[in-house]
Amino acid sequence: MKHIKVRLFAPLVFLSFCCSLLASPAKIQVISQDSYFPVVTKSFQQAKESITVVMPYIQQLDEKGNVSKLLEELSKAVQRGVTVKVYLDLTSGKDILPGGYLYDLYHFFKKNEIFIFFDYPQVHVNHRLIIIDNTLIIGGSAAWSDAMKNNMETCFVIESEELALKISESISSMATVSDPMEKRNKNFAYVPSSFLKSNSTLQKIVQRNDEDSLDVYLVLVRDFDGSKVNTDYAKIFDGMNLSKRTKPDVIKRKVNDALEKLSQTYGAISINPSRNREMNIQIVQNPGESSVLLPKTYWDQGWHKELSLQAKALLLVTCDMISFQKNILDWKSSRSGLSETYGINSWIINSGIVDLCKNNILDIVHVEEDADNDDQTILWMKYSGLYDREEFYKKYQELAAVHGENIAGMARNYASIIYKKYDTTAIRYIIFLLKTY
Repeated sequence: MKHIKVRLFAPLVFLSFCCSLLASPAKIQVISQDSYFPVVTKSFQQAKESITVVMPYIQQLDEKGNVSKLLEELSKAVQRGVTVKVYLDLTSGKDILPGGYLYDLYHFFKKNEIFIFFDYPQVHVNHRLIIIDNTLIIGGSAAWSDAMKNNMETCFVIESEELALKISESISSMATVSDPMEKRNKNFAYVPSSFLKSNSTLQKIVQRNDEDSLDVYLVLVRDFDGSKVNTDYAKIFDGMNLSKRTKPDVIKRKVNDALEKLSQTYGAISINPSRNREMNIQIVQNPGESSVLLPKTYWDQGWHKELSLQAKALLLVTCDMISFQKNILDWKSSRSGLSETYGINSWIINSGIVDLCKNNILDIVHVEEDADNDDQTILWMKYSGLYDREEFYKKYQELAAVHGENIAGMARNYASIIYKKYDTTAIRYIIFLLKTY
């Protein structure tokens, strides 16, 4: 009996806690395990805008089972235009490979355009919650398993926009692996996070001063369609920091050398020759791992030819530290913290940050000094974006035409002291100061 009491007690405590969070009364209904599947099914059928499911696991047994019927209702909801998100526990990447317990679910969700999110292997989602249209909450001790009919469960339904919002915010803030089914934003290249961290590939490339390999890898990632990369020497060359006067045979040799090192030395790609002698290149990544989003303006605006290798490495670090999806464009860390996370030494970090600041891509917001250890000093940085330099020069020439070449040039030289050489707002203000004083 002790076991049953604990299972009943926990959901009731959760209910009490939920009620204490609410400023206004909410409609609450306690349901049994026998009522759970019918209630959830009806709620899915009535959903108009969104369904969010958070479960430690979902057991897909047979087509006639209750769980399979719920999954089918989720599919029908998507067809009606409802946004469906599912959060699951991921023990390891093998779970979604053939033979893994999530393999069938993974492909079911992919086929039916249901967004799926996995927690990190070292963190475990244990919520058993459903939120519908940001108003209705279904929760309790029940997990999605047909074995639930033999269990004693306590479940509840709460109707409250206020509580649904609080829980939704908590769910969206969870550390999750990027949704493998999410349609990729065409404005970004998706760099596997393991390239920066666990595999230490970026560290090895920077230590070897191997800019060609980094350039080629980023182009391959940019053009990766999820299964392979079409090898186009001209396209790859255009993404490298090489002169346009480079001879074709030199281009081919450099590209092939970089591809060989990326495959054999760094293990970042795999190359499989096909029957028609074309190379089938695949990006090596862990199943379901998160990605670092690199804006494609990196190539469109020519930054791949303007930035140093150190700056390119710190740009990737910056893209990992911020969130384009949530519009969080600032980050803070010490040099020792960055070194520990990315395996890059302090000199490279300093050089990369300075280069990005000089180019007005990063901005120093605040510095918390550590008198005992410079490497522990906390830097607060803000990502300003990869802009069009031609647009900057156009605006700068307009300033020079109005105020004169000499004073505009003097103002720009002063602005470069504080890393604002490419900031027309700073240059314009310094012109004002020069004219005033």
